[in-house]
Amino acid sequence: MNPSKQVDDLAFTLLRIGAGTIVIPHGVSQLLGGNASFAHGALALIGVSPSSMTSYLIVYLELIGGVCLVFGFFTRVFAAALAIEMMWVAAVFWANPSEQHDEFEPWEFPLVLALLLLLITAVGGGPWSLDRWLEKR
Repeated sequence: MNPSKQVDDLAFTLLRIGAGTIVIPHGVSQLLGGNASFAHGALALIGVSPSSMTSYLIVYLELIGGVCLVFGFFTRVFAAALAIEMMWVAAVFWANPSEQHDEFEPWEFPLVLALLLLLITAVGGGPWSLDRWLEKR
């Protein structure tokens, strides 16, 4: 195998694992915060009165989707769903500016994560993923 291809495969795998690892703690903190606190508050901020089920759906998307991204399982599905969520989060922060930021705007990180997740959606799990392993079987 071409060494350059191996480096590319490793880099993409690390990006996929990193994206999943970033998302998981957000789901955990919201779940432990009670009633999916951030998801519920963000929806309320834009004038949507969310049900608890909607809030928990967002939290479980981050938890289960993040874990699936780390392992490369149903990668495209979860990456696309999380990309849509992150674009929505970026739009909420952009539409409701806060004076509490120091070095960066709060919408920048979710937007970058959404773009990374769109890349993962386009490429798939990569060669080192459960998706690829299941394909071979």
